[in-house]
Amino acid sequence: MLLALIAGALLAPVSADATGAVPAAGSGPDAPSRPDVDEIMVHDHAPRHGGVVGMAGTRHVEILLTRGIVRVYLSDLHRVPLPLAGITGTATLRDGRSAEAPRTVQLTRKGDALEAPAAGLDGSTVDVRLDLATPSGSLLIDFTLPAAPAKE
Repeated sequence: MLLALIAGALLAPVSADATGAVPAAGSGPDAPSRPDVDEIMVHDHAPRHGGVVGMAGTRHVEILLTRGIVRVYLSDLHRVPLPLAGITGTATLRDGRSAEAPRTVQLTRKGDALEAPAAGLDGSTVDVRLDLATPSGSLLIDFTLPAAPAKE
């Protein structure tokens, strides 16, 4: 009997919408709201400060190079800025000139970001490894960023 029920459920006809797409199970206007799924479907990775956004666990990390400075912004899963109190760390920069000997700079808090000097970068891209110590544990994330134009 159980086998017949399972087979019936698997072989039940599935209707597509006008575009030919088949709705996901549990979707549709009468489906219950599932915050865990809804958050994934509309998850926001748009940069807020003109940088590149990545994820480290449930935290967003936005990083950019501008005017000889590497700047880092942290936000939670919902893109709410995180307090920077108690967060320390470094940025290790590897560009065309320092491919064999990357440069590590100390990040310090400045306003709503962490910053460090990054002048004199060479090449079209820069690899950056962020190593942050936060009250909830360490955060390690790698980025490849476009190098800022020389005239900035």
